[in-house]
Amino acid sequence: MGRNKIPIEKIANETKRKVTFSKRRKGLFKKSEELAVLTSSQVAVIMFSSSGKLFEYSSESMTSLLKRYYSCHRDDDLEWVKNENEQLVLRIKRMMGEELWNLDMKELQELENQVQAGMNRIKARKTEFLVEKICEIEKKDHRLEQENQILRTQLLEAARRAGDLGVPTPDWCLSLNVMSRNLDG
Repeated sequence: MGRNKIPIEKIANETKRKVTFSKRRKGLFKKSEELAVLTSSQVAVIMFSSSGKLFEYSSESMTSLLKRYYSCHRDDDLEWVKNENEQLVLRIKRMMGEELWNLDMKELQELENQVQAGMNRIKARKTEFLVEKICEIEKKDHRLEQENQILRTQLLEAARRAGDLGVPTPDWCLSLNVMSRNLDG
């Protein structure tokens, strides 16, 4: 009689989940040890439980295996970054109209379309920026006109009060009064 297969999904019951983690962790470490012994390979396993506790197994020094791992991947990563950098530099040069000698007609057409699309985005952003600036200036102009109207009204009111008190009206008040009527009417 065989065992029933359990579905591979998160176990809802926390106690069962912890028991399963413990049993499977032990089984994984046992298999890792067997692999190292049978094949004379260097094996390292690192895992963290759901509570954050660290568990590890290594057939040799974990530090030496991690150093070896990082040295291998660092070279791969560095080579990938160099290749990616070269591709990006070449792409930028082509966008600037350089290094076009080995492109065929289809690639040249694609490059032209990319540059044209970029120019369209630049023009759209430029237009958007100008519209924003115009709106800001119009709002500021409107606000200044309102402030000017308020100040003009206050000055006329002050001049009228001064005239009511028998103080002679200055010439600038008269010209302001005429300008105010011209603007309003």
